[in-house]
Amino acid sequence: MSINKISGAGLTVIGAVTDAGAQDITVRTVLASADASATPADISAAPASGEKIVLDDLFLSVDTDLLVTVKEETSGTVMLALYMAAGTAQQFTPRGKMKLPVAGKKLQVQTSATGNIKVTALTHGEA
Repeated sequence: MSINKISGAGLTVIGAVTDAGAQDITVRTVLASADASATPADISAAPASGEKIVLDDLFLSVDTDLLVTVKEETSGTVMLALYMAAGTAQQFTPRGKMKLPVAGKKLQVQTSATGNIKVTALTHGEA
């Protein structure tokens, strides 16, 4: 969008406002695991110092009936829990900002039982 002034010689741009889009750097993490039940698996890298992970999009698929829990590293704060039937896929896009409560922590996934799971997480970090 620009602000224009009409002069006798035609159109003259006297100021401009531009939208460069979101300045966040989105990170895509892909996980394929045959067993994420005993130990949570990382689905994000650690954010930069002082930042918290924000979940933008999550894509999951499983081959077994599973409860899939997405949580914060160490604290175990549950951000999302989904019951998934064998052979299904699910996309989760938060309607609002889903930001981890503690800076410097990774986003993790854990399943209720042994079974193949594939996860693609799109995240970014912010203060």
